[in-house]
Amino acid sequence: MSELMRESDLCIGAAGSTSWERCAMSLPTLMIVLAENQLTIAKNLDKGNVCINMGKAVNLSLQSVEQNLLTVMNQPELYKTMVDNSQNICDGLGCQRILTTLLKDTAC
Repeated sequence: MSELMRESDLCIGAAGSTSWERCAMSLPTLMIVLAENQLTIAKNLDKGNVCINMGKAVNLSLQSVEQNLLTVMNQPELYKTMVDNSQNICDGLGCQRILTTLLKDTAC
């Protein structure tokens, strides 16, 4: 999956835990809410210009997907902002930070 993400410029994906993987890969997303527990993630990532929240899947239309896709394609500055903000949300170095802290705390 990481190889597919690395080779992609944009994702259409759910607002679940994979959101953080996409952020770590700096992969902008047209985000779809598949469950109630994803509403807050989608709302906050949209507010932070990390994704475009397209709302609940049950309300999604082909026209909405097309419109949002064209928005990203026709606004390179928006795309760049989404890439940069994704990286700022989750840089993928969390495990390294934890390990460094644990090793520092156990050193005598």
